[in-house]
Amino acid sequence: MNNLPTVTANASSTAVCLGQPTTLTGAGASTYTWSGGITNGAAFTPTATTIYTVTGTAATGCTNTATRQITVNTLPVVTANATSSAVCSGQAITLTGGGATTYTWSGGVTNGVAFAPIVNATYTVTGTAATGCTNTAAKQITVNTLPVVTVNATSSAVCLGQSTTLTGVGAATYVLSGGINNGVAFAPTASATYTVTGTDVNGCSNTATKLITVNTLPVVTANATSTAVCSGQAITLTGGGGNNYVWSGGVTNGVAFAPTANATYTVTGIDVNGCSNTGAQSIIVNNLPTANINASGPTTFCQGGSVILTADVSNVYLWSNGATTQSISTSQSGNYTVQVTDINGCSSSSSVTSVNVNPTVSASIAASGPTTFCQGGSVILTADASNSYLWSNGANTQTINVTQAGNYTVQLTSGVGCTGTSSITTIIVNQLPNVAFGSIQSPLCVNNATVPLSGNPAGGIYSGTGVSGSSFDPAFSGAGTFTINYTYTDVNTCSATANQTVNVNLCTGILELNNETASVYPNPASTIIKVKMNTTLINNATLELYDATGKLITQQKVVNEYSSLNLNGLANGIYSVRIITDNAQTIKRIVKQQ
Repeated sequence: MNNLPTVTANASSTAVCLGQPTTLTGAGASTYTWSGGITNGAAFTPTATTIYTVTGTAATGCTNTATRQITVNTLPVVTANATSSAVCSGQAITLTGGGATTYTWSGGVTNGVAFAPIVNATYTVTGTAATGCTNTAAKQITVNTLPVVTVNATSSAVCLGQSTTLTGVGAATYVLSGGINNGVAFAPTASATYTVTGTDVNGCSNTATKLITVNTLPVVTANATSTAVCSGQAITLTGGGGNNYVWSGGVTNGVAFAPTANATYTVTGIDVNGCSNTGAQSIIVNNLPTANINASGPTTFCQGGSVILTADVSNVYLWSNGATTQSISTSQSGNYTVQVTDINGCSSSSSVTSVNVNPTVSASIAASGPTTFCQGGSVILTADASNSYLWSNGANTQTINVTQAGNYTVQLTSGVGCTGTSSITTIIVNQLPNVAFGSIQSPLCVNNATVPLSGNPAGGIYSGTGVSGSSFDPAFSGAGTFTINYTYTDVNTCSATANQTVNVNLCTGILELNNETASVYPNPASTIIKVKMNTTLINNATLELYDATGKLITQQKVVNEYSSLNLNGLANGIYSVRIITDNAQTIKRIVKQQ
């Protein structure tokens, strides 16, 4: 027979506060079943005092029981109390807890001890009963900020006799020191500091101050650089005793102006404090004398003439040429004025009188190019600008086109009848050289040898298809009709050209080498061109290399079936390789590229 297990019932805590967990654990068996649906070894929260039974089963299947009572203590009913729930900033209150034995407040507050809260806050009190169970309560405290009181003034600095108004801002009601009424204008007689006490709707108060400065008025003077001036003459009015000044009549202080009539000018001077006072200055304006100029005759004439200029009557004269008499005689071009001064010292200047003395007319000739040229050329001769022209060849335009040799002059006449004649301009016309071209026997066959060319005078230049230097190569030109030119330029750089036509035929019986008997490779090429020929053809065979203009670049004899042509130093482009044997030829086009 198996013994029953000795079962015990254990608890992590046999007395808890309402809402606090505990853990029941069986011992003395293998498995355990608790009453009330409790899981062995798992925490749970009891809601009332209860006796729990555990059934323990041993490995033999025998069971036994044990019990454990869990006591659940209720929580205390805690209250949070305050001497005042709304205070002004800086005012003290006392928080007190109720319903428990001891109390702990949030925010560092001590139960029943006065303190001054600084911001709106909710304070929580934790009350602990004799059983050790706790509960909480809260109290919201409103801290009304002190009003931010300011005192505004319509002006914090006034001039003596001026008013200002003090007005409190930031509260509900205001009391000002010195018997001043809030928002009512008054005229202070001396500088003083005024205090305002402002109280808001919560009964909280604060203060502010305002200094009112009373400035005395400046002693202003009106000064002038001159109290009597000539019309158009500038004076400067300057105020004194202030910091800046405003003048009547649109005058700017310290800036010169020209008054137009007698007048009294008033200045308002303002000091650094903005206080102002006035002063006055009278100015007399004298009229200017007249200053006309009369001429004894025309003021425009040819060189050698003159004119007398006379000013209006006055006390003192000063002409622009330095003369100090009433009249002057002049034969020089220029602009003349006179300044006259009356007994008041007032001066006027006349308007400009222009005297124009026309000199001998300039009559130079300008050429558009060289005055020595070849027959068939020309040059344009241009005279200086004038009213009329008369050339030595009878032309009457400013420019003439000259193709004939000779001496040319031109006479010019200006608008006032003054004349001038140019120096001689010599034109030289050189004749063209007489050029002849030696005849070429034609027609030619494409396999004919190179034909030498001749021209007279010697030293000219040959050009045309198939021409290289002073030779014509019918193999390079191919069959067709071609014009060959000979151009000769003499010591005067005059040129003439002679030409003739040459016919080149294919001529039967000339063999054309094919690719099997003669080939060129690679193509295109960069440095070397290889030429391969049938060994039966290399006897007396020749290779020739031409550029795109037909100019012979190199020529060489063929010595074996493989020959090379060097392309180094040649520009990229199209070239021709001519292969010539005793009775056959071919021309291969190649491309030189890097």
